[in-house]
Amino acid sequence: MPINWLSGDSLHRDVIDIIERVQRGQMTPEEAEEWALKNERAPFVAALDTRSSSPIEEPYWPIPLAVAWIIAREPETAVRSWMRQKFWGRDLWRTEPWRNAAQDLWRQLMAGTLTATGTKDGASERITISPIEWNDLTWDRKGQVERISFRHDPSPRYREVLLHGADVAAFWKPESVAVTKAKSTAAAETRCKRELIAMMERKPNDPIPKSQLKRRFLDVSNRAFDRAFIDAVKESGALAWSAPGRRPKKS
Repeated sequence: MPINWLSGDSLHRDVIDIIERVQRGQMTPEEAEEWALKNERAPFVAALDTRSSSPIEEPYWPIPLAVAWIIAREPETAVRSWMRQKFWGRDLWRTEPWRNAAQDLWRQLMAGTLTATGTKDGASERITISPIEWNDLTWDRKGQVERISFRHDPSPRYREVLLHGADVAAFWKPESVAVTKAKSTAAAETRCKRELIAMMERKPNDPIPKSQLKRRFLDVSNRAFDRAFIDAVKESGALAWSAPGRRPKKS
């Protein structure tokens, strides 16, 4: 049973250290999740508070959730992607899928195809952001707060920006169930293989037991995991990971 992050009301100091290393660029989110796995801690993203109803069911979506929907076009995957962005945000914004999806969203906001509302500093009234303003606005984040600001101006222009979820889902229509399932399955296996290769290349002679690794990829079937594992060993050259009876070294 993985140890939860929390001890009483406080985060374990070692967990805080890992989070700060990722924020400083000294460790990737994937490496942080690997650390949690090896140290029997709950996964970082899974530790987010999910006690409330799914945000995808709410009538209005924040910009990160709208962008996650554009990427996934499927509720469960979109929420999972949004949760990951909510924690590791700045490390995902620069990736191609997030960058391209945000640009697609901006284009529709600038064209007036979609509308969004927000609040200004010191005001409680929610106002509609005009299409022409989106030409000069950019998506920013301060800590855990998402902000919309003018380019080259650190002062937030709008806070708590929301879009009508139904409009976003109608414009970027979900794919058929069969296509969505097939793409999701293939994407999960590809991600599994990519992360396994990264682990193996970092520590070619210090393998993690397969039974322990599998807990990290719960969205991948046993057969797909075995296939990804075999391919990862071949591509990384980390033959020690497939050696019978091999166990990781004790730290």
